[in-house]
Amino acid sequence: EEAEPLYKEALDGFRELLGNKHPSTLASINNMATLLQDQGKLEEAEPLYKEALEGYREVLGNKH
Repeated sequence: EEAEPLYKEALDGFRELLGNKHPSTLASINNMATLLQDQGKLEEAEPLYKEALEGYREVLGNKH
């Protein structure tokens, strides 16, 4: 749980500097979701996974 604030800070920085649909931001969203899942916080992880997936589909297409 010590890593969670650091992941959040990184994600917030990516969102601010690169925007929500940048591949690096999407990777950070996915990383945050994975961390939360590993901590058993599935209800918090699920919307982040969905956001990352939708963003990847929008930016990269369904076949990537």
